[in-house]
Amino acid sequence: MFGLEAWIGIDPGLTGAAALIDEKDNLQLFDWPGVAVAWDCIREWSGRFRIQAAVLERIDPHPVDGRRLDIVGIGKLIHNAGQWDGILVAAGVPYLRRTPQQWQKGLIQKHSGPTTKKRALAAARKLYPNCKLISQAKHHNRADAILIAKHAQGYTPERIKLIKEMES
Repeated sequence: MFGLEAWIGIDPGLTGAAALIDEKDNLQLFDWPGVAVAWDCIREWSGRFRIQAAVLERIDPHPVDGRRLDIVGIGKLIHNAGQWDGILVAAGVPYLRRTPQQWQKGLIQKHSGPTTKKRALAAARKLYPNCKLISQAKHHNRADAILIAKHAQGYTPERIKLIKEMES
């Protein structure tokens, strides 16, 4: 047997990120660099940790924080999410797709910022106050990935299997 139990959160956005949180609450992050590097990282995590669950944010191409994507941006989002699906399946990582509303529940406080991105940053900074990787506004993708990984901690491989059976 290998490593600690761990959970993965993935923001598949245009400037997405992935976060891994282990059972001792240690955090690892990486930005979406493209499929090859993401594949290497997920494989490396899978070899070092007992991945209990990953949660991949479900793409919902509606305006967020007043910003509307064009058709090219929507296409890139869907493409990124599809690449993440392939990586997780190929690596044998049990995962679910969850909407922002599902993973944000209980993690993001409405009063902690004027936009969803700022609220996510505030929540992630509260959980990991010494993490320099979420110190700037442009790190909202990393903050989302951290919070999605926190949400993933509520799942086990068995629960994911049951949920997938119920959803199909």
